[in-house]
Amino acid sequence: MSDALILGLATLIVGLISSIIAAISALISAYIAYLMAKLNAGQKEAAKELAAADATNAARANETLDVVKTVHVLVNHENHVLLAAVADLSRYKADHSGLPEDRVAADKAATALAQHDARQAMADRAKIEMGTDEQKKGR
Repeated sequence: MSDALILGLATLIVGLISSIIAAISALISAYIAYLMAKLNAGQKEAAKELAAADATNAARANETLDVVKTVHVLVNHENHVLLAAVADLSRYKADHSGLPEDRVAADKAATALAQHDARQAMADRAKIEMGTDEQKKGR
């Protein structure tokens, strides 16, 4: 075989190998592009699901906060009612018994009621200054 023929065959083989490598590279690039598109679609779907879950969780948190606020108001009211009843009954007992320890107990009960009412008034003023949800909504 002549040198020219060997050189021609070598050039042909190198060209063929280069074409095969280019084809394989193109297939790999296309597959990577497909995987990236699939990944992006999955990320978008996950982002949508996460946003929906966040909205649901925020709504549940707001509902829970509303319940907590309502329970807190009820507990404060019941605490006032209980302290007022104790103060009234203690004063009634002190007035009828005339005992000094009953007067001291009645004074302590009246002080506890006054302190509770003062703290509640301060909390109510703070709510008005900050603006409660109900005030912001115009209720």
